[in-house]
Amino acid sequence: MEKTTDERIRKLLIRDSAGNELRIETDDASTLAQLENIYRNRSGFGSGSLLFADTRSRRMLGDKRDRIGDIWPNLGDIEIIAIPDTVNA
Repeated sequence: MEKTTDERIRKLLIRDSAGNELRIETDDASTLAQLENIYRNRSGFGSGSLLFADTRSRRMLGDKRDRIGDIWPNLGDIEIIAIPDTVNA
């Protein structure tokens, strides 16, 4: 039986400017907001605002409601950089 896109497990790498790395596995239905919560809980970042960017395209990821499967419909490595949002802080 073939898995639907919502059932696929993705491996992600989230990096920050301090050189910290967080490797997680999540499904396509996960949102950027959920990834942000996981990142905060595991990295101890706290409650400050974060911005995410796709490291390959250098594109900022704006809407935290966006799902992983919609942002990256194809399988492959997903690398995200977490950037403190100093503009809105």
